[in-house]
Amino acid sequence: MGRQIAKQPNGLYAVWSSIADDFIVEDATEEEIRNWWIKDAIEDATERANRSLNDSFMRIEKNGTDNWGDDYKYLSEIRDEVHGEHNNCDACDLDYPICNNCLGA
Repeated sequence: MGRQIAKQPNGLYAVWSSIADDFIVEDATEEEIRNWWIKDAIEDATERANRSLNDSFMRIEKNGTDNWGDDYKYLSEIRDEVHGEHNNCDACDLDYPICNNCLGA
């Protein structure tokens, strides 16, 4: 969506939408414009992320895999080949499950 910020004669700001061909925000301070713009961007990003995740989970449920057709077992084998076998020790971080303890360092 094409948007443009314009300063009004009263010193406040407005946001013009090229889609609506109209102002979608008027008489706002800089802070209000920033807050509105950021909130709108967060909502858009959340919608896009949810659509993408919904598509991924639907593919996994339908096909057993996501985009590239690789399942967990195959991806685990690649991880083990690249990083060494992972033993799921208690010291591992769940976000990055390769630790020196598991690698025998």
